[in-house]
Parts: sequence; C-alpha cells; structure tokens
Amino acid sequence: MRLWDILDREQRPSDDLPIYTAAGTRERDNRTISSGVPGLLLMERAGQHVAKAALELYPGTGHVAVVAGKGNNGGDGLVAARMLAVAGVPVRVVLTDARGLAGDAATNLEALRGYPVEVLDLEEVDRTLAGAGVVIDAVLGTGISGSPRGAAARAIEAVNRSKAPVVAVDVPSGLGADDGRAPGPCVEADITVTMGNLKPGLVLYPGKVYAGEVVVADIGLLEGGEPWGFFTGPRSVARNLPPRPIDAHKGSCGRLLVVAGSTGMTGAAALTAAAALRAGAGVVTLAVPASLNPILEEKLTEVMTYPLPEVLGGRGVVLSQAAVDPVLDLARDYDAVVLGPGLGREPETMELVRRLAAEIEVPLALDADGLVAFAGRPGELAARRAATVLTPHPGEAAILTGLSVREVQASRPVLVTRLADETGAAVLLKGHPTLAASPGEALRVNSTGGPALATAGSGDVLSGILGALLAAGVDPFRAAWSAAYIHGAAGDLVAGEKGAYSVIASDLVEALGDVLRGL
Repeated sequence: MRLWDILDREQRPSDDLPIYTAAGTRERDNRTISSGVPGLLLMERAGQHVAKAALELYPGTGHVAVVAGKGNNGGDGLVAARMLAVAGVPVRVVLTDARGLAGDAATNLEALRGYPVEVLDLEEVDRTLAGAGVVIDAVLGTGISGSPRGAAARAIEAVNRSKAPVVAVDVPSGLGADDGRAPGPCVEADITVTMGNLKPGLVLYPGKVYAGEVVVADIGLLEGGEPWGFFTGPRSVARNLPPRPIDAHKGSCGRLLVVAGSTGMTGAAALTAAAALRAGAGVVTLAVPASLNPILEEKLTEVMTYPLPEVLGGRGVVLSQAAVDPVLDLARDYDAVVLGPGLGREPETMELVRRLAAEIEVPLALDADGLVAFAGRPGELAARRAATVLTPHPGEAAILTGLSVREVQASRPVLVTRLADETGAAVLLKGHPTLAASPGEALRVNSTGGPALATAGSGDVLSGILGALLAAGVDPFRAAWSAAYIHGAAGDLVAGEKGAYSVIASDLVEALGDVLRGL
C-alpha cells in the first residue's frame, strides 16, 4: 500500500497522518457528537465517501452490492446505497441481520424506502454478489473482538468469493483495527475508506494487505486525544533536512566516522560510507581493520579511510580491542559515529563495541554486528551520555531481547516501544512497515519501502543515511524516522525503474540524490 499515491485527490496530504486506535477514534466521534454534530450527519458524510469510492470502481455494468451489518458500519453502507441510487447506479442491499438494526443505521434503512434499491436477506447473498460490478463491505467495523461468527462470517466469506472489486467501510470486516490481525475470515478489499483517521491495523502487516488501497475520509471529527502514532509524510521529512547556506563547507555539513568491516564484509563498510556521503555528509571517514584498508582506499574515492589494529578471528581479520583508543581519539573530531556494519561477531570485537558504545561522546548509530554485542543486555546502553539510535531487523531485535523472531514479529509496536524505553535510545525496527520509537514520543510508521529493499546491503545504506543526518545535527528520533523514509523512497524509486527483483544496494545509494532533490 502506498498511501500517498492513492488518497482522495482532493485531500492528499504531504504532512504526517495521525493514527488512532479504535477507542481513540470512538473518543473523537463521541466528542464531536457531544459538541452538537448529529451522528446521522457523520454517517451521511461517511456514506458519501464510500459511494464516491464505489463509483470510481464501478465498470458501468451490473449493480453495486452492499453487504451491511447491523451496526454503524452497516449504516454507512446504507447511506452509500442511497447515494448510488440517486446517481442512477443499480443497487442491491443484503442485510446480515435486518431485525438487529437500531439507531442511526435503522434510520438510514427506513430512508431507503422510495428509492430503487432492492433489500434482501443473507440467504440471497451469493446470488446478489454473482452479478455485482462492485461490492461494498459494510458488515463489521472497528468494534470487532476475535474471529467473526455466524451471519457475519458467512457474509465475509461470500464477499471474498465474489469476483467484483470490493470497497471496505472503515476497516475490512474481520480485521483487527488495532493490530492488523485477522483471527478468522476477513474481507480482502481493493479499497478501504476509513473514517476520520488511520487505524493501526490498516498500516501494520498483514492488515495493510487486506485493506488494499486506503482513503482517509474527512467526516468532520473534532481534533483531540493522543494518537497511537503517525504515518510519516514527505513534508515532515523535508523539514528535518538541514538547509545548505550559500557559505556551507564540508566541515559545516556534518563529519561522520564509520567504524565497520571485517574479512568478507568490506562491502557493508563501503555501502555505509558511500550512502552517508550521498545523503549529504560533508566528511566521511571509514575506520577499518588495517589489512583491509588498501581494499577500501581503492574502492572509495571520496571517503577517507583509517587503518585500525586487527586480530585474526575464525573467519578472517576483525578489529581488536587495541582499536579502542584510536577510535575514541578519532571520534572527538566528528559529529556522529556509525558503529557495527560488517564488524563480525568475534568475542574480542564484541567487547570492543561495548567499550566504544560506553565511551563515545557524540551521537551513535548502532547497527548490525554492533547490536549483537548487546545480546541480552540492551539496558547497558541506557548509561550512554550522548544520543543513541538502534536499527535492528527482526533477527537482531530477537538477539537483543532474547525473544524469538516470531515473538518479535507478533508484537512489533510493543517490542520497539519497550526496547526504546529500556535503552533510552531511538529505535528503528526494520521490516514492513519499519517502526520508529523513542521514549516519550508517539510511534512512527514508515510509509515508504517494499520488497525491493530485501537485498543484501540494504540495511548498510540505511545506516549511512542515518549517520549523515545525525552528523548534520538532526534530532536522533527525527533522524531515525526520516532516514527510514528516505531509504524506503529510494527503494520505491529504483523498483519503479528496474523492478523489485533486480534492485541491489548500490542502486539505493545512487537513487538518494533524486529522493533528496524531490524532498
């Protein structure tokens, strides 16, 4: 799902979109009604947006089938049915529980009388859906708990058997609005028209797959309440990019030290350093095991290199503990440090990382093998005097926390928040979508990226982008989620040119200029 590409043309924002839980959305809804706005008016506005989405999909043949439940979600569908009938589109409505309709939904069922809309019961659902040009799923909303049962489950399964495109009202029926999970049958929508604000389940996996394209419908809810998080937009990322004054020079644009590399992993070091330069760092120095220094001097023209003491490990040369003092001396002359890409996991190198993390007094981005050094002991990072950003993928998050990868993936928002609180760091939990957390901050959900990023070295490019932003003085949390956005946008750009199968990490580095120019 690429939200920015498919939002309603009249209200496509460039700023961040707030994300509210189901309870938070109900609070906004109740506050709006308490202020004097009738619930019927909110339902009318919601139905108008649903009807508009259905009209955009309608092929001009057949009818629109509305499958409506007994709650307010069903009421939204009934309003849409009336609007479509007014527009001259043939409409048929299937009710899952005609006797259960009450309140505003019942009022809108009564309002259908006099319009050329056939209202049927659930026994007619398969026959009705068979000839539909578009199906509107208005069975269940955000109040669902657990797996759908009975008539609702039958209706959902019938919608999924239909060959017609599906517009879901608020959330696909059967989807957990707060966690994106589908414990039972769940509608597979082509478009979801969600009311008032995004819900977590529409941006988390696998919910975003069930939701298809997402349209945020402005129905006039009052602002207020604490959002669960924000879906990052390009304008906020652009605001985080430091301006380049006319008298800028390399020293004023951020000086970054990258400590990386071991035998067989010079590519990780090179990609991190190259990405940092392409992302705007004025000076990048790459500190590597001494015997690898000639390789990287040959490979990188614009990056300075610095040879460090090394030791022979089980898989080749790695940094030794004798590198601690040289790195600390170097770091005093830099604005930020990236530590970890391709370092290897020898015990001596892991101890080196822990000592450096404890003593480096500038912002530090810890990635890859640098994270593994804190396996089962991430809380030690809370003692750092300067800012820290952690960038684990699910496997590294599992190593840090002692959980399994499955457990990490099952509770990504909880896990990233917990890790941020425990370490005092800004944390980027990579994946789809990448999540960013920092103590006292609302969660950030990245809106860019996809399968094109599933290529070796992609994470090293992200570390370089992050390092460049940190070196430029960007707030660590803002640097983290901005780097994730830029990285994902580069992947999207290259995938559009080459296809997701053919993207390699160096392509991402080359695309950074176009992404940053666009921002």
